[in-house]
Formats: sequence, C-alpha cells, structure tokens
Amino acid sequence: MIGLTYIGFTHRTAPLSVRERITPCAGEIEAYARQVRAFAGESAVLRTCGRFETFLAVEACSAVDVQNADAPAAPGIVPILALLSVRSGMPIPALRRHAMILHGDRVVAHLFRVAAGLDSPMLGEDHVLGQVSACLTNAQRLGTTGPILSALFRSAVRAGRRSRNESGIRQVASSFTGQAARLLRDRAASDGRPRSLLVIGSGTMAAETLEAVKDVGWLRIVVAGRHASRTGELAARVAGRAVDLDSVAGELASADFVVACTSSTTPLLTTAIVRDALRQRGACNLRNIPLLIDLGMPRNVEPDVARLPGVELLDLEGLAGRSGPDGGSVVDAVKARAAVFLDEEQVRFMRWCENRRRRGRAGSLARSPAVERGDAVRADETAVGAPERRVAG
Repeated sequence: MIGLTYIGFTHRTAPLSVRERITPCAGEIEAYARQVRAFAGESAVLRTCGRFETFLAVEACSAVDVQNADAPAAPGIVPILALLSVRSGMPIPALRRHAMILHGDRVVAHLFRVAAGLDSPMLGEDHVLGQVSACLTNAQRLGTTGPILSALFRSAVRAGRRSRNESGIRQVASSFTGQAARLLRDRAASDGRPRSLLVIGSGTMAAETLEAVKDVGWLRIVVAGRHASRTGELAARVAGRAVDLDSVAGELASADFVVACTSSTTPLLTTAIVRDALRQRGACNLRNIPLLIDLGMPRNVEPDVARLPGVELLDLEGLAGRSGPDGGSVVDAVKARAAVFLDEEQVRFMRWCENRRRRGRAGSLARSPAVERGDAVRADETAVGAPERRVAG
C-alpha cells in the first residue's frame, strides 16, 4: 500500500493568531519545502490565506499504520513539528493540539474536499482549486514531488473541477475578496453620499476587490503598493490615484473604507498609526473609519486596532463569520452532489494506487530524478485520468 501522510493547520483546527505564527511567509516556503523533502520520498506544501498543509508520500506502510490517523510517530510528523516549533516559538505539544494529522485514504479525501472548496471557510471558495494546482507545480519545480503526489494532486484538480462544474457549487461559491467587495458595496450604497476607498496592496486580491467595486461611485479611490508600475496600473483601471506604501498613514486620515491585502510579514497599520489618523479625521469632522478590512495572512493590521473607538475592523476570521451558516436545502443538495463526484474520483485514485502496488513499484521511491519524472508523467496520463495540466488561479 502506498503511504500518504498529512499534517495541516486550517481554520478548523487553529485560530488565525496561531496560523500566523506557524505559517512560513511566501518567501520562506521554498526553504521549508526543501527541509521537509528530507523526511519523506515526496512532499508538497499548500499555503493559502486559510491553510498551511504538508503532504508526504513515503514507502509502503502496513495497512494498520496507514489507516491510523492518530499514530503519534507517523513518518515525517515529528521532524516537521520540530521545524515549526523552532520557527514559531511554540512548544511541540501546543502545535500538536492545533494540527490535523491524516494517513492513507483520509489524505486523499481531505485534499479532494479542499480542491472542491468544501473545506474552505466560505463554501465553494473560488481560488483554492488554482492554489492546489500551483502547489503541485511548485513542488515539481523544486524537485520535492514524484509519481505518487503528482498523481494525487492531478486527481484532486480533476475532482475539484468536476465537482465545481457538475454539482452546482459555483452558484453558491464565495471568496474572501468577494465577501469584502459585497460589504463595501452594501455599506457605500447605504451611506447615502460618496465615500473614499483606500486599497493597500497591488496583488491579486487588490485587483479583484477593485474590479468588483469600481462602479460604486466613489468620491476617491487610492491604491497604495510597493511596486510602482503594478500599483499605477491598478489605479488607472479604476480612475484612481497611486501612491507608495510610505504614504499610507497620510491617506488613512481621509479614507472612509480601507482594504489591506499585502504580503507583508509585519503589520502595516499599527494601533498608533490608526489612532493618529482618527485624530486627524476628527479635526476634519470625519470622526470614524466606517470599515477597515484586513485580507492579509499574516495580518496587515494590528488586532488591537479593533479596540479603537470609531473603527470597525474585519480580518479573515471576521469575514468568514459574516458569510452565513452553511445550512439550507440548496447548499445541502450541492454538498451532497459534490460528495458523490469526490467519492468517485477517490475510488479512481485508490484503484491507481492498487495497480501501482501490484506492479511492485510502491516501495521504489528512491530512484533517479529522471526516472521519477518519467513515472510522474505516466501517472498523470494513465489510470488517474490525465487531468488537464493547468488551472486558472
């Protein structure tokens, strides 16, 4: 039997404050992935704003070991926890309390649900399928994966795409940027007068948010970013003004709605900066900041900002809490249909695993990179079903 192991920290197991400490920033993911590679034959690391997950493929385990999701000495788990303990400063027992550890077909079922958007804070979240695909692409680029995880992730992409196309989940899908945009539009419409918008960031989240709210009728739109060309391009799309990040404090004093979505590893808006902006607003009879949305992971805004009078601050957890319950007959029906497709794809992948075991290849992970790449291609193109190689993020 092929051995699959997983350790993950998600919104279901760890609060945002813990995930911030544990999750490597974008610039550190490659170093972490290379370290993890030493603990298993194959590995892949999935990092999104809501989850930090490590997938491992090891040599054949016994059926008991593979199915026991509580095994304390699972392959790779102890050294990974030690790595994360050093990184976060959290003791290993505390990390284990916030970790989900899975083995065997439970790893398959989990990844398929992730790709379908069924395990996201917002049902059907529309970015995660592309992120699962990008995870595999990055792992292959780094040389940390091989035939088993390549087949698993290709199957997950296929399962996620099929679920979205055939279950109706697209009709109820949401995302953090979509939720932020809906709140901005609703608040601006209910206010009764033109308002100003400050977007801090020039990446994908900033672009999607601006595109979704550009026709609201803003008094002023300001886009702040560290990359002048990208920031200028985004501002031009919405007839706004581009500034650099050093100007954020000054712009905050005249902004009514603020969206922060940068990759900064430290807060850009501290309590002191926001308090000073409130003082300046008071001098101009503006008084408060109606809404400040923090889409950053790690957070771009210090959590204590929420304690300042006159500020409503929503971070990722706050947005997820406003997305509403998952109940309802329509959503339940969508989930049920999606589960059928995911089950079918899981059976298909496990059949591929069994065929591989019968060929005597499950324990042959320690081969040359060229042979591993060849196996990965064959895995994609045979029993797993040859899913398409790229998915739009």
